[in-house]
Amino acid sequence: MSMLEQMTGMGMDVLITGTAGLVAFFSVFIVWQALIRRDPLTTRARSLGQHRANLKAGMLKANTNHFQRVETVSFMRTVTNRLNMLKGAHVAKVSEKLMQAGWRSKDAIVIFMFLKLTLPIVLGGVAVFLVYALGIFDVPPMVKILICMSALVAGVFVPEVGVSHVIKKRRVQLQRGLPDALDLLVICAESGLALAAALTRVARE
Repeated sequence: MSMLEQMTGMGMDVLITGTAGLVAFFSVFIVWQALIRRDPLTTRARSLGQHRANLKAGMLKANTNHFQRVETVSFMRTVTNRLNMLKGAHVAKVSEKLMQAGWRSKDAIVIFMFLKLTLPIVLGGVAVFLVYALGIFDVPPMVKILICMSALVAGVFVPEVGVSHVIKKRRVQLQRGLPDALDLLVICAESGLALAAALTRVARE
């Protein structure tokens, strides 16, 4: 046998052996991928379970926040009722201002009156603590008293100023949105809606 024939025979053996090895490797790889491939139903079920758990956690958190808010408003209502702050002619005027600001719930007047009661105490207490306990203002005694009294008076007027600011801001928004509201009202009327239904649609939009 010549050297060329020997080299050709060895080359064929190497080629056949290499080809068989590659085929075996790819066969094992395909089987392995088929075995480890996840079941789509299992993945979907796991995803749905996680989504359900997230929804449940969100609902529990929302219920907890709602319960805490109800408790807080109930405490405010108890305090204002005991002090007879929800009775009198001024309550109607305050309620009208709150409606102009966009706060139409029954708890709005309770929260407003509670803040009007507590903010002077809180701001005055903070001022006394900063001026006398920490001594951050190196001023004469009369000026210290004036600072504390100013904080107390500011606490009285902060709720009123805040509501007035919201009313002005809302009034500007209504003035800017009035042309669009009138256009939409005309469109609703032309489409055949009654006046009440058209106003409801415009208000919803």
